[in-house]
Amino acid sequence: MLSKNLALASSNYLRLKGQLAHSHNQDRRPSFDARLGHSQNQDRRPSINVHLGQSQNQDRRPSINVHLGQSQNQDRRLSVDSHYNERHQAMIELQEHLGKAGTTTDEIEYLMGSPTRILDEPDEALLREFKRNNENYKYPQDAKIWIYEWRSNHDYVYFLISKDKKVIQSSWCYGFK
Repeated sequence: MLSKNLALASSNYLRLKGQLAHSHNQDRRPSFDARLGHSQNQDRRPSINVHLGQSQNQDRRPSINVHLGQSQNQDRRLSVDSHYNERHQAMIELQEHLGKAGTTTDEIEYLMGSPTRILDEPDEALLREFKRNNENYKYPQDAKIWIYEWRSNHDYVYFLISKDKKVIQSSWCYGFK
């Protein structure tokens, strides 16, 4: 039976899973399309709202008031990007519970959904992580690595999965960029 905290963590994670986090290569300045009057990329940048109104002197030209607004997605990004915010806390709790050796992939998918990526072998960053505690680390034959991204592809939870679909080990991999 699931604890209330674990059920809540799963619910929060699954709700926030599809929301994009920032990318370190992303331009964080707002862009503006004067024809459309809104941010060209509303998912990642603040919107600029243009209000055309008439000036108090109607015989003169109309006034243009520019209001730099905060996009709805900026608030949502805080819940997925910031350290120890909603998605991060949910992932920490889920990884602590599901990262124990012997946990089945069915349990992971039930609480976290499908992985963001599945690797047949560790990439360079993950291999460094594995070798950090054991220089002679050997990747298990026929194992898979399930990755659940927190902030893009540089901060994530990984589950090393055996060929019989059980967790061998799990931890976080942080990019520290």
